[in-house]
Amino acid sequence: VDADFILQALSPQFSEKGSVRHRKEVNIINFLQDFLQNLEGQGKENQDWSPSNGCGAKQLSVQGFFQWVSGQAHVPLTDAERDSYRITVNFDHDCTSRYGSHTIVNACAVAITFPTHHLTTYDDFENILTQAVCGGFDFSRH
Repeated sequence: VDADFILQALSPQFSEKGSVRHRKEVNIINFLQDFLQNLEGQGKENQDWSPSNGCGAKQLSVQGFFQWVSGQAHVPLTDAERDSYRITVNFDHDCTSRYGSHTIVNACAVAITFPTHHLTTYDDFENILTQAVCGGFDFSRH
């Protein structure tokens, strides 16, 4: 898994072009691209990454992110599966009333929902997404 595969698989559900919501959503997608490229630039090829091995932006890998968002440890095997693979990206503009500052993942549906209110800078994005991956990797309540 590399950052390019994940970025090509993204299927953002954008608001109307030109709207304030759309601008926020594009910024978040840009933050995600920077985040994944930074992870890749760290040279982490750790396919066995998990929060129990240490968790933070310095320990996380592109493969760890992919496994968290999709539930899979590897890219689809056939060309046809790779070409049709999508990660749905949703944006929650009313997130404070429902979830606080949490990023929501549905690995079964291969979808991620970003809370737009809390992701105004790259540092905010990196902190919240790292916290989401580290705190939600094992899909448990403990």
